[in-house]
Amino acid sequence: CIVGRNEIVKTKEMIHRIDPQAFITITEAHEILGEGFTFEKE
Repeated sequence: CIVGRNEIVKTKEMIHRIDPQAFITITEAHEILGEGFTFEKE
C-alpha cells in the first residue's frame, strides 16, 4: 500500500481497528514505478 505522508496516521489507525495484531512496515520511498503512478510536475 502506498500512501502520502498526510495519510500515514489514518492508515495506521484503520489497520489497527481491523487487526490490532497486524505487522506493518513503514518506509520512505524516493521513487515508485508501475502502472497507475504518475510523476508530479515540479
